[in-house]
Amino acid sequence: MTETLIIIAHSGLEKKISEEECKKALSDVSTNKTIFIDFNISDAKLSELYDLPFEQLALEQQRRFKDEIEPILKENPGSTIAYFGLAPIPLAIHLGFLCSNYNQFLLFQHHHKNNEWYLQIEKPKGYNFEIKETILPTDVQKGVGEIFIRVGTSYRIEPQHSQEVLSNPTNEFDLLLKEPHPDGISNQDEINDVIETFQSILSACSNYLPDKTKIHLFVASTTAVAFAIGTRINPNVYPYVQTYQFNRDETPKYREAILIDKSSDDAIAYTESDRKIAANIRESWESQLQNDIKTFISNSEGVYSNWYEHITKKDESLKGYAQGLWLKLPELKTTSLKNDSIDLEENIISDGFEYDKTDLKWKIDDGMFVSLNNRLEKIEGADILQAGRLFLFHEGLHYCPQGHNLIGSVASGIGQFPKVIEEADYQADVYGLLYEYKFSLEKNNKIENNLKKFFLNAIDTATETMWSFVDNGTELNELNVRSINRFLNWYWQWVRIEQLQNTGTLKEIIEILFDKPVIEFAGPPPFILNRRRVAIKLKTSSFYRYELAIFHNNKIVRGTPTGIDNIVDGFRKMNSDNIKEGLRSFLAMITN
Repeated sequence: MTETLIIIAHSGLEKKISEEECKKALSDVSTNKTIFIDFNISDAKLSELYDLPFEQLALEQQRRFKDEIEPILKENPGSTIAYFGLAPIPLAIHLGFLCSNYNQFLLFQHHHKNNEWYLQIEKPKGYNFEIKETILPTDVQKGVGEIFIRVGTSYRIEPQHSQEVLSNPTNEFDLLLKEPHPDGISNQDEINDVIETFQSILSACSNYLPDKTKIHLFVASTTAVAFAIGTRINPNVYPYVQTYQFNRDETPKYREAILIDKSSDDAIAYTESDRKIAANIRESWESQLQNDIKTFISNSEGVYSNWYEHITKKDESLKGYAQGLWLKLPELKTTSLKNDSIDLEENIISDGFEYDKTDLKWKIDDGMFVSLNNRLEKIEGADILQAGRLFLFHEGLHYCPQGHNLIGSVASGIGQFPKVIEEADYQADVYGLLYEYKFSLEKNNKIENNLKKFFLNAIDTATETMWSFVDNGTELNELNVRSINRFLNWYWQWVRIEQLQNTGTLKEIIEILFDKPVIEFAGPPPFILNRRRVAIKLKTSSFYRYELAIFHNNKIVRGTPTGIDNIVDGFRKMNSDNIKEGLRSFLAMITN
């Protein structure tokens, strides 16, 4: 007898899974206590699967798991999960991964013709279940690379289709039935045989291919098998597992869906208090946009010939710093901000935020607001409304057709071009900081009394906002190169502004802002993260030698400053003070 049975009805393909049909399928299972969890993640049609926002759905699934399923599992140790799944394969794998610490499962499959749930059912006439032999390595193979694992139980996966994603994987493994069939797996023992074979492939990857950086997982199976596969993924052993969605009519036929990595089970389950904080910040940003930012924009209309004149009030002593393409940036009134609003309803957004160019709405994730609030609370005098202004000024330039035009096909996968986006980010950051100076000056002339302090505080607010997109409460094991470069640029500028005599002048600060740093951070070999983003491991270990290099005063300076461990530690712990301290030592090293 099963003491406690927890039914997870995991739906996401139009059809809901009712409690009645689950209990009917469980009529032969003896239990003292049954708990039903309706876990509906989406209502997608089969024709829509390829284009689903899988990262956003995974984020929602992750948080709901922390809120709705994990507390019940913890309250009922030793319980058995009865899984009923009609969800996209990537979501089934992801939920299995989230449930991997709870290893008692009854996996129900849905017969594609009979339209019924079963633990065991009669095989198709004349069908024999048999797994093809998988050839595994028996010797250690050194060298970095990426691995393909293709699991085809319902249908065969053609190798050439997976190779449209990556043409030269270093290793490929196929877990196939000799005769793939949608109803070819008819009982729990056969599911277990498939999963044990999958485990043997993972073990071989761990034991004999230790330097491989990512597993690409292609699955054509029932949802139950996909869920069971997910329960075997251990992020401490297999740090990056990329799942895919298939459509035979698309090119490529497989597209990246959900990346399962070490942070994939670290989603914060926000409390009602957290969500209220996020809602309040969202409303305050919207109020500021409608009442203050739009008024600020309208006050400048028809007054200045370019954006820089608006900032400097045509001060001749400041004229020469913004030249060439800098002067061609659009004025704030040209961006969409004068017509935009912030969405007050949608609160779970992949990547932290998105811009809906049809409805002219900024959609911002609860997690970004909660993280930003927590981070700014630790900084004396920090202003979350200033964070909103800097965010909107920056992104307004990015999304402006006369500006960076970072929309549509241009924006898709832009993270794989870190040097290009670094330039655009720096330009948008300077643009945002100077417009924030002008906005604040109109509200409070006292900022002129200590410009150095104003700009240091504004840069602090900007960098804390950047961190809020990656800070989920746990230390970072790696960080993409684009983010590292952006942080280095601004902490370096912070340290330079800090060195100014007395309270600084606008001319001195503008001179620094328009002198973009050329500074890089290097250590262990970079690797490819999700969406082809280049990332670097963050480990303070004698095994890795971290260095900084900078092009300074027409010279290339390279070295390991005394504060290099502070920089690495600062990135890992998302600690701004540590990074600044390390960069101070580098600045001292190159100026002595």
